[in-house]
Amino acid sequence: MWFQKAPIFRFALMFTTGVIFYFSLPAQIPLNHLFLTISIFLCLALLSIRFRKPSGIIWLTTPVVLGFFIAFLHDDKNADNFIRRTINEKEAFLQIRIEEEPVRKNNYVRASCAILKQIRKNSTFQTCGNAMIYFKNVETNTLQYGDVFTGKFRLFSTDTLKQNPYTFDYNRYLKNKGIEYLSFAKYNKLIYEGNFPPNYLKHFALKIKVVFLKIISRFNASEKAKALISALVTGDKTDLDEETVKSFSTAGITHILAVSGLHVGIIYMVFGFLLSFLKKIKFYTSIRMIILLTVLWIYAAVTGFSPSVTRASLMFSVIVIGESLNRQSYIYNSIALSALILLIFNPYNIFEVGFQLSYAAVLGIVSLQPKIANLFRISNKIGKYLWELTAVSIAAQIATFPLSLYYFHQFPMYFMFSNLLAIPLATALLYFSLISLISYPLPFLFTPISFVTGKLADALIFLSQKTMYLPYALLKGIYISIYETVLIYLIILLSGSYIIFRKKMYLYASLTGFVIFYGINIFNDFSKLNQSKILVFNIKRNSVIELINGTQAVRLFLKEIKEKELEFQILPTEQALGISAKEFRFETDFETSFAKKSGNVIQFKNKILYLYNDKNADYPSHFIDYLIVSKNTPLYNIIEKIHPHTRVIFDSSNSTRFVKYWTKKLSGRAILARPDTSHLLEIDC
Repeated sequence: MWFQKAPIFRFALMFTTGVIFYFSLPAQIPLNHLFLTISIFLCLALLSIRFRKPSGIIWLTTPVVLGFFIAFLHDDKNADNFIRRTINEKEAFLQIRIEEEPVRKNNYVRASCAILKQIRKNSTFQTCGNAMIYFKNVETNTLQYGDVFTGKFRLFSTDTLKQNPYTFDYNRYLKNKGIEYLSFAKYNKLIYEGNFPPNYLKHFALKIKVVFLKIISRFNASEKAKALISALVTGDKTDLDEETVKSFSTAGITHILAVSGLHVGIIYMVFGFLLSFLKKIKFYTSIRMIILLTVLWIYAAVTGFSPSVTRASLMFSVIVIGESLNRQSYIYNSIALSALILLIFNPYNIFEVGFQLSYAAVLGIVSLQPKIANLFRISNKIGKYLWELTAVSIAAQIATFPLSLYYFHQFPMYFMFSNLLAIPLATALLYFSLISLISYPLPFLFTPISFVTGKLADALIFLSQKTMYLPYALLKGIYISIYETVLIYLIILLSGSYIIFRKKMYLYASLTGFVIFYGINIFNDFSKLNQSKILVFNIKRNSVIELINGTQAVRLFLKEIKEKELEFQILPTEQALGISAKEFRFETDFETSFAKKSGNVIQFKNKILYLYNDKNADYPSHFIDYLIVSKNTPLYNIIEKIHPHTRVIFDSSNSTRFVKYWTKKLSGRAILARPDTSHLLEIDC
C-alpha cells in the first residue's frame, strides 16, 4: 500500500498527533518533567538503532514526542518572561511591534502585535507574548508591518470575550494563533519608535503588494471587478462587498476569493505546461525546477507572503523538487514534508482552517481524482478536459466537505456546476490580471488588457450571483461535532478502500459507520424533541431570552435586535437546537401552550421568572425561581425581598461595573446563576 511507501507521511502524521496532544492539555507541563520524558524516549530510540532492534512502539512514539516538544518550545506561556507573569497592573506601559499586515475592521485598524518590553518607572523588562491590538484614529496605510510603538495599553485576556454557542469562537481563533490578549489604543497617544520588521523579506514583499494594489486600482474595470481582482491576485479583500462574498460562498467557489493552493496550482500547471515544450534541451529538468520555483515564490511575494500562499508555494516547491529528483511516485511524502516543515516553524498552523482545508483538498485530489476520472472514458478532448476538471472538483469537495460542515455549517448544492465554469474563468482572470500588471508601463496595452480582465471578473461575479439565486442553492444550519466529522472521514476512507480493493470488509465497515452516524443523528433529534431550556443570550447592550419547549420557542427581547446580531448570534443557536421561535418584546404579554407572561412575571412550565428592569415595579410576594436583572436597574428596593433560593441573572444589557457591584452586594443573600455576562446562560428545566 502507498502508506507503507510513505515514511515521511507516517512521520508527519504522528508528529501532528504530538502537536495536537500538547495543545489539548488543560495545564502547562513543568519543564523538568517534559525534558525527562523526551530524554527517555530519545535514549530508547538511539539504543534501538545502535543494537539494530528498532521497536515499532519507539518509532511510533518518537515523532509524537518531537511534535509535543516543538509545540512546547513555540508556546510563549512557558517562558519566564511571558507577559502574564510580569504584568501586575490592568494598564501597563508597553513596547509592541506589529507582526502581521494591519487590517481595517469597522472604525479600527486591527493588527497582531508582539509585546516586546514592559516599562516600570526607570526599569525595562524584556517580555514575550502576543496581543490583538485595535488602533483608533488612524488610517490603514499609516500602520506598517514591523512598526514599533511605546505607550499605555490596557490588556484584556481573550477569555473575557463574549460568546454565544454555535457561533464563531473568536477567543479560540486568537488562542490558536498564539494570541492571549486584546487591547484598544489611540494612535495619537502612542510613541512611534521606528520600523523594525522581524522579517525583512516579508516587509519587502508587502511593499510590492501595495504597489500592485495601486496598479489594480487603475484598471479599466468596474469597482466590483477591481475588488475581486485585488482579492484574487494579492489576497486583499478590503473592498469586497458583502453580496459578492455571500454569492461566492453560496455558489461553492469561496476558494477562488482566498488566495491559496488553487491559485498557486494554476500557476504551477500552466507554467509546467509551457515549459514542457523545452523537453529536448540540455539540463531541462534543472532549468524547469529553477523557473518553476522562481515563479512560485515571486507570486508568493506579490501576495505579501500571505500564510495560505506561502503554504501552497512550499507544498508545490517540494513537489517540483521531488519531480526533478524523479520522486513523483512518492507524492504523499512530498505533501507531508511541506506540512512537516510548516509545523516545525509554527505548530499553530495545525489549527488554521485554511491549513486543514488545503491539505485535505490536495490529498483528496491526489488520491481520488484519478479514480473518479477513470469512471468514464471520454475520447473527445474537450469533453475529457471538462470531465477531468469536474473530477478534480468532486475529489476536493469529498475531501473537504466534512471540515466545511464542521466549521461553516453549510453545503453548496451546485458546487460541481459552478466550479466547472468558475475554475476556467478564474484561471483566465488570474493570467490576464498578471499580464495587465506587467503591461502597466505601456498604456496602449494596459488599457485594453485591463478592460478584458475587468470583464472576466464581471463574468465571475455574474456566475456566482446567478447560482446564489437558484432554488436550494445552499443547505444551511448543519451542525456536526468533531467526533461526527472524524466518523464521516472514516466512512469516506472505508468506502474509497472498498471501491479500490473490492474487499467486503471495507464495505461492511463503511456501512457500520453509516449506521452509527445516523444513530447519533436520530438520538440528537429525539433529544431536541424533549428539550426544555431557558437561554439568556449575550447580545451587547440588549437582553434576549428564549424559552424552549421541544422544537418550539418564545424569544423575548428588550430592544429591537439588529439584523447582524440575529444572523450571527441568535439564529446559529436556534438552528443547532432545531427550534423555531416566536418574538415578543419585554413589555408584551402573551400565552402559549408552554409559557405565559403577565406584566413582568413569566410562567414557563413549573418555573417562575421575573423581569426586573424598572426600580419602581412591584416585586411579587410569592417565590421567584429566576430574577432577571436588566438595564442597570438598582436592586435597593427589592434586595430584602429576594428569597435565598432565588437565582439572580444579570443579562448583557447591564454594565460590567454594575454587575460587579451587585454581585458583591448579593453575596450570601441569593444564588448568582450568572455572575458575569460574557457567555450565554443555558438552564435545563
